[in-house]
Amino acid sequence: MKIEHRIEVNYAGAQSSFWIGLCALTGFTAVLLGSRGLGDVQVGYTSSLLSVLTIVFQLIISNFSDQRPHIALRKIIAVLYLLAMASGAVLLSGGIPIALLMIMFAMGGAFKGTIIGLFNALVMQYVNAGIPVRIGWPRGTASVVYAVCAYVLGRLIEIYSPDILVPVFLCATVVSIILVLIMPDVSTLTDRSTPAFQQDRDAARISYRQMLSGNTPLLLFLLAGVVLYSGQTTAFLFLVRVVESRGGGAAELGLSMFIQAGVEMPIMFLSPWILKRFKPGNTLVFAYFAYAFKTFLLLISRSMSVVYISMSFNIFSFGLYCISSVYFVNGLVRPGERVRAQGLVALCGAAGGIIGSVFAGQVLEDYGIQTLLTINTLVSLSSAFIMMLCNKTSQNYAPKPLPGN
Repeated sequence: MKIEHRIEVNYAGAQSSFWIGLCALTGFTAVLLGSRGLGDVQVGYTSSLLSVLTIVFQLIISNFSDQRPHIALRKIIAVLYLLAMASGAVLLSGGIPIALLMIMFAMGGAFKGTIIGLFNALVMQYVNAGIPVRIGWPRGTASVVYAVCAYVLGRLIEIYSPDILVPVFLCATVVSIILVLIMPDVSTLTDRSTPAFQQDRDAARISYRQMLSGNTPLLLFLLAGVVLYSGQTTAFLFLVRVVESRGGGAAELGLSMFIQAGVEMPIMFLSPWILKRFKPGNTLVFAYFAYAFKTFLLLISRSMSVVYISMSFNIFSFGLYCISSVYFVNGLVRPGERVRAQGLVALCGAAGGIIGSVFAGQVLEDYGIQTLLTINTLVSLSSAFIMMLCNKTSQNYAPKPLPGN
């Protein structure tokens, strides 16, 4: 087997086990925390804390990795897994104080969430070293595994209880550690040493201020991301409340999550073909409006069948957004800025999650699910119009060369 094929298979396994663990821990956040006595407001605060910690951990770990390129990135990922396991193990204890439960859950989810960006950086190291590793099919496989896991866990929760979620998370994390540690070290495959978050020699002398200064399309795209994720909180965090209001239970929630994640894979495989025929900015505008329509369908739904139809629109929303955003942002920045620009996109998603989670829990408790869905639909539609403006601005934009180049 060629080395790039071995890396891809290994990477697909590592991604799949990662998403199984994340599905078990955070995919059923409201269900798990609700079973431990937390209300919707407390669930919202916990999710916001998780997002804040994810941002902090990402900044700390990325700087640590850049300054110590001699430390293998897979070892850093393994340590984060161990920290997530330690936080998650506390959740096995019964009768722990609510505040400690919220903190430990948020820390476990944040350590796991930090790994997402490191996975991208890990693959980028192989690509930078001249090894033609493909990202699409391993990530698409992980989406299918996540979908199946969500469906199975939904059934198991209905048969048993949400208490099964933490043991599944811990077992999946053990498998993840093994699969990450057996990933080939890039230093053994090439003489080139590539820091995790640095694409080329120019990256070290580019500040965030330089990157964002005068780059109106990038600023608009980051704003659109914050607004979008603020409006998508219900589909991510409080989907269980939508399902319950439409007469469903844990099994229906699992099936909804299965559809939402499962439809991502076909479009990810087709993305190279789509992006050859349509500009990334145009596909992103379509994806943003698909997000808004998906939320609108949840708003007008009166039965689980319409909820399922809404979830299927993820093929046009996240399915297109996931790949198109990478190409779109890469076209807005200089080569030495690309990794950090992608990191900013992820951080804006987390920032949107912070805002959305805090307000969603409070609105849900005070006014109910229909009011929350109405607000989410309007916010998502606003993000689509911002994306339209961003795309229009980007058409005549070209990043200026670095001083001295």
